Amino acid sequence: MLAGGLLVVALPWLQRWLYWFPEPAHRLFWSGDFVELNAHRGWFYHQLAQGKLALWDPLMATGQPVLSYLFDIFNPVALLSVFFLEDGLLRSDFAQVMLIVYCSLAGLGAFLLGLQLRLGRSAATVMGLVMGGMGVMTAHSIHATMISTIAWSPYVFLFLQRAREGSRLLNGAWAGIFFGLCFTGGMPQVFYYLMFALGLYVVYWAVLDWRLGGWSLVWGQGWQAYLGLGLASLLMGLPNLAHEFMSTLGDPVLVHDITALAGKDRLLFTQENSGQLGLLAYFLLPRYMEPFQEAVMYVGILPLLLALAAVFWVRRPGAGYWKLLCLAGLVLLLGGQMGLHKVLLDLLPGYGLFRAPVRWGFLLHLGLLVLAGYGLAWLLGRAGPEELRPLRRVLAVVCTLLLGLVLVLLILGNLGVPGHNLHNMLPMLGEFLWLLLMAAALWWAVARLAQGAARRLPALLLVFLAALDLGFYYAPLSVDNPKAYGNDPSRLSREQYQRAALWGRLSHQPPLPTRILLSRANEDTRYLSDFYTFRVNLVNSPGGYMDRRLPLGYWQIWWQRQASPRFLDLLSAGLVDNSSPLRRNRRDHWSLVGYSQSAVPLPAPGTVGGLELRARVLFARNLAPGAVLASVALLRQGAVVASWPLRLGQELGPGQAVRLALPRPVAADEVILASAHPRALVEVQSLSADGRRLSDGVTLEPLGHGFSRNRRALPMVYFVSRAAVIEPDWEYLRVLASMDPSRGLIFRRAPAGWRPPQGLTPQAGGRVQVLSWRDQEARLKVSARRDGYLVMSQSAFQGWRAHLDGRRTPVHKAYGFLVAVTVPAGEHELRLDYDEPLVKAGLAGPPLALLGLAVWSLWGWRRRAQGPRSRARDR
Repeated sequence: MLAGGLLVVALPWLQRWLYWFPEPAHRLFWSGDFVELNAHRGWFYHQLAQGKLALWDPLMATGQPVLSYLFDIFNPVALLSVFFLEDGLLRSDFAQVMLIVYCSLAGLGAFLLGLQLRLGRSAATVMGLVMGGMGVMTAHSIHATMISTIAWSPYVFLFLQRAREGSRLLNGAWAGIFFGLCFTGGMPQVFYYLMFALGLYVVYWAVLDWRLGGWSLVWGQGWQAYLGLGLASLLMGLPNLAHEFMSTLGDPVLVHDITALAGKDRLLFTQENSGQLGLLAYFLLPRYMEPFQEAVMYVGILPLLLALAAVFWVRRPGAGYWKLLCLAGLVLLLGGQMGLHKVLLDLLPGYGLFRAPVRWGFLLHLGLLVLAGYGLAWLLGRAGPEELRPLRRVLAVVCTLLLGLVLVLLILGNLGVPGHNLHNMLPMLGEFLWLLLMAAALWWAVARLAQGAARRLPALLLVFLAALDLGFYYAPLSVDNPKAYGNDPSRLSREQYQRAALWGRLSHQPPLPTRILLSRANEDTRYLSDFYTFRVNLVNSPGGYMDRRLPLGYWQIWWQRQASPRFLDLLSAGLVDNSSPLRRNRRDHWSLVGYSQSAVPLPAPGTVGGLELRARVLFARNLAPGAVLASVALLRQGAVVASWPLRLGQELGPGQAVRLALPRPVAADEVILASAHPRALVEVQSLSADGRRLSDGVTLEPLGHGFSRNRRALPMVYFVSRAAVIEPDWEYLRVLASMDPSRGLIFRRAPAGWRPPQGLTPQAGGRVQVLSWRDQEARLKVSARRDGYLVMSQSAFQGWRAHLDGRRTPVHKAYGFLVAVTVPAGEHELRLDYDEPLVKAGLAGPPLALLGLAVWSLWGWRRRAQGPRSRARDR
């Protein structure tokens, strides 16, 4: 038993060493999915090592909660990262070591599960080899959090099996501990699959127990185990659950994930990367198929053959669940290839939250490895000569066919058939020779056992070949992306270091930092170690899973960022890459509704004799002719020097040009356009001053180093005194691209106390002085000449709290996602801070659960140990 356990633990380490030999400079899995979160984790653990619990990440676009994309940061194993930081960074080498640790733990868990199922040491060893060595485990090593989530699943089923045999509450609680570790493993999608597998387990055994003893047996076998599982898993996942609960309170920020999609968009997203029936060939020919990692499900040739034998010949009740799990995994991974996918979107709770149905292959992999154990146990211990005869015949036919294919390939290669020369056919030839070797070895083992020979030699041969297959034959196949090789991206090159240091200096101009817009050509936003080292806040979306957790309001801007140069001002983009096409953005038409306001600077300050305007009106039913729907004004240094009403049927006709004349020219530097109606949409199609067509663009000044400074960029906190309210999405998106964010903002729903603005708003109406600025806290002094709103360019997730002059005040959502606070006229002190008290309280859950169960288990063990001694004394 010890030898088998050591083998399954050591194989992942040996396997990873094969990648490094003979060139140690090459490392394993340097693709984006593996390292995309390392910088963020390193930043969090660096803060934690300094005694700071950083629950808010201010450097991720407009900021977001750390727990919204780093689900595993409070996992007990992941917390070890605090002790292995280098220069405040989490190195990819260490992340790979942690990956190997998870694979070893997973293999050990499958080995122990095989022993608990009483399948024997050989069968348990094969199960451990498949779980820890290869298959989905290594194919998804580029998604490290998938491994840290699935790795604990064998322990869940191990203790559930123990619970069926005794100490139900205690063993169920231990199953809950490991189920909680799956939850905090970092990949909600894989955890959802495990929830499905667990639900299937409960239903399967409930039906089986009901058939044997009725509802009393179902209740007696299950309630204590499942109660312990539920309570323990709840305690282990308490920090993450507290964050999810808190994010649903009040008016939650919508994020760009599947929940924001509906109808056909939702269907297309959820069936992306569905499996194909052709991927079943990957079980046999992974090298020749050269598959994408998502679709790899290689479990080894011998384990696959043993699993198939279990499907047809093993009749044990415990094997039935694993057969059902394999069938469910196979059907569900096909996703959009089956009509069942559309039905499950509506019927199965949570099914529509994730894309890439091919990842249901995790369940297929888990079921196959356990069935392989059942198959080997049946072969070595329970199958008689009569049962082995059909298996032997099947294997003989398979070996004959494979031998024939090998001979055909050799003949074609030697004949020199175009496209089939021997050199080109070597990979395929190697595949079929390997299949032939595995099938022949199993045929020999079956033949020996059918003759009544000792089981030791066939068992050792099959375990050896499984280890050889999983550890050596398949090892180099998981990395099929040339970019996966190379230097550690978490180690900054001299060029990266200098570049990030420069950006850090440029963007940190007291009293507030500013954001940087990179061009798409420079948008290397997956490996963010250098950005976090020098605290560079990019406007760009970061790439990877974090994208889908950014607010939907941010994406509504980012998706149409070509539409308005004012977006850069709104998002505090003070530095703009000179190679970015956005620096050339111009806008020459504007939409007004719901009391919104737009602004257009004149090409050069000077005198203006009049304006020419072409506009039309939408949604103007039931409005009387002559109703004032908008206004236009000329400004000089923030003061109105001339203004005109835009009336229905007069200035606002069926698209004709209208001249707005002045009795005499006036000096002006800007034009503003303001809506005066809550529902009528005014579309200004063109605007000219003295015959010159006006348009709005980014106001930049050269800065050097390949960047320009955006002179109109708003600071991270600013004051405005005008607010528009626009609820319909179609109108909001049109007005969003036209909005002047320096004087007003847009609410999607009217906050308490909101009143329609009266007339034009030529000035912001107040100023903000920064008293202190930290990642999770800001202290500000606001001087407001009239009632208005303070806007902070951070996403308004539920953790933000505002205190105005020491009193709690509500936090609203500007543009549906930015922090906004109502501020009355006068001098005020405002404190904004991000805190998640429920998460902090929940941090006590995992250690309490682990400590309590450890004490309970130790007490039970001592009671059992003292029992025989006390009975001996009584005798």
